[in-house]
Amino acid sequence: MRHYKMKWHELTEKTGYVSIGNAFVPGYFLTENELVLIDSGPIPSKRLMELLDERHWRVRAVIHTHVHIDHVANDLLLLEKFPDILFYTSKDEADAIASPEDMMRSMGFDTAAHAKEAQAVYYPEKLHIIGVDMKRPEIMIDEEIFELISLEGHSVGHVGVVTPDGICCLGDAIVSEDVLNVSKLPYMANVQKSLASMEKVRSLNYEIYVVAHQSVEKKALMDKIVTDNIAKEHQLSRIA
Repeated sequence: MRHYKMKWHELTEKTGYVSIGNAFVPGYFLTENELVLIDSGPIPSKRLMELLDERHWRVRAVIHTHVHIDHVANDLLLLEKFPDILFYTSKDEADAIASPEDMMRSMGFDTAAHAKEAQAVYYPEKLHIIGVDMKRPEIMIDEEIFELISLEGHSVGHVGVVTPDGICCLGDAIVSEDVLNVSKLPYMANVQKSLASMEKVRSLNYEIYVVAHQSVEKKALMDKIVTDNIAKEHQLSRIA
């Protein structure tokens, strides 16, 4: 079987993304070879580690839009490779994985045993994710500011992340048209809050948006995408 190398897709001089499984993982370069990732992908990726090695790139931090399993899958591999790496998310997201009981209450796990098993694999004690107080929704790394935008609903503390050069990473606040056309019933922690966050996305004013699953969109198309996401959610949840 042929082994394909991972490709880095440039969006700006400093921001780009890689494709891992069914998700785009954006990154922003602090220096020529040091970067911050937005989420870490849905599956452990040997190809991501190879890309980092080949290009001598060092990941300084990961900022999570939220901590669902399909957005943290490479955290432990990155921690092993870069022991001083930092992980961030909103405080509500960090609190959601503090214990199996919190995971049941905030993340939809059906039993404590299931939550405990997931915690051991994806959120072990050695993986400390810093919870950011959304009263001051920003993270400063080397004098560069990453803005956090509260977009709760899909998860209890979901955030959008805006890179210092203005690329807006939306995580799962909305999904791409391709995913929308085949979706059945996406998980929502709170449907009403999710719909409000979709409307909030409509009001944002950035030139480029990265949708985790799985597109890059310009501002001109966002109104239609948001409208279609809202219509689909109404259809699926039977909200009048």
